[in-house]
Amino acid sequence: RRLCGEPRDRLLDACVGALLEPDPLVRADALRVIQREAPRSGLAVEALRDFAFDPEASISRSAALSLAWIPGQTQSVRTALDTLRRSAHAQTRRVAEEAFSPAAQHRRMLALRRRLEEEPDLAIAHLRGRVREGDAASRCEAILLSRRLRVLDRLERDLIACFHDE
Repeated sequence: RRLCGEPRDRLLDACVGALLEPDPLVRADALRVIQREAPRSGLAVEALRDFAFDPEASISRSAALSLAWIPGQTQSVRTALDTLRRSAHAQTRRVAEEAFSPAAQHRRMLALRRRLEEEPDLAIAHLRGRVREGDAASRCEAILLSRRLRVLDRLERDLIACFHDE
């Protein structure tokens, strides 16, 4: 079913509901919509985790690739990728293994750089959220990425607040 012109939240809800559809083509179409929204939406990122466990190998692999490319991965994304190392699908397992490589971290940095160019306020808000609310690994990666992309000065107050609270 087509939902063109629908508000973003309703569209995402419908796509998440498609996870229960028996037809893999319907699930694959829903996944494509979710993949477009994932960098901007926490709901879409959660849905990617669910789609990564799809019984259809191509859907599982595609969702795992999208998870692996998310700039500044949260602990829940890293946990999902770690769990996918034991996926029933060989290609999904390979994607999950490679997500933890230095090359994958470099790809995430490039994705974040692109996001900074396209939607700088959203990218900075994402980094701020990771610095303030992320686990230690997520905070460290956000700080390192911010430093490499020369936007660390924009997170100064968040860094001070983070260390002040602990």
